[in-house]
Amino acid sequence: MEYKRVLLKLSGEALKNGKDDIVDFDYVLKLCNEISKLNKKFISIGIVVGGGNIWRGRENTYIDSESSDRIGILGTSINALILKSAFDKLKINACVYNSFDAKNIIDKVPSKEKLSILNKENIIIFGGGTGKVGCSTDTAAALYANLIDADVIIKLTNVDGIYNMDPNKYTNAKKYDNISFDEVIDKNLSVMDLSAIKICRDNNIEILVTNINSLFNVEDAISKKSYSIVKNK
Repeated sequence: MEYKRVLLKLSGEALKNGKDDIVDFDYVLKLCNEISKLNKKFISIGIVVGGGNIWRGRENTYIDSESSDRIGILGTSINALILKSAFDKLKINACVYNSFDAKNIIDKVPSKEKLSILNKENIIIFGGGTGKVGCSTDTAAALYANLIDADVIIKLTNVDGIYNMDPNKYTNAKKYDNISFDEVIDKNLSVMDLSAIKICRDNNIEILVTNINSLFNVEDAISKKSYSIVKNK
């Protein structure tokens, strides 16, 4: 796998590390430390983080979907700030930007030219999703991957790749090591949402799906092929 520019898609749930608290700060520090090691392998790294540890609107029946989306969008901004603070504590260069202007809190995403300069020296964290209701952070990841000219989106999940059914529930689940974007669409596989898949397909951005724990031993994950790749064929 020869990638130069990478966009990491990190779920908000991952920041909990399976615990009851909103964030497991010790785990986040370890995670950011491993991400910084990856930064030595690639020219640049961007991160898009979700907000599921703070707000899961689909599970709330008391608030309308539009309002719920707005709360979720703010949750991703909070998580972006948490990641930035963790990198700061580790003395690792990182910048945080938001899809919308949150004056005196997070700056809005700058131009592509400025990002290109910043991304050579800094890990770039994107908060706020797309800033639009009805859009997932998967779509945000695809859009930002295109913005920073990423070769690949590495989607960090709780499984080691793409399956035809949940391997945590079904022992006969089939894993796809390599699969095309069109096959993902035809088989309706749960990789990323449809708009994100189409953005990646049309801009030739590969998607690598792996377990988040793979970050702690990348070489082992590669040697064991503990991942799946979606790409154009």
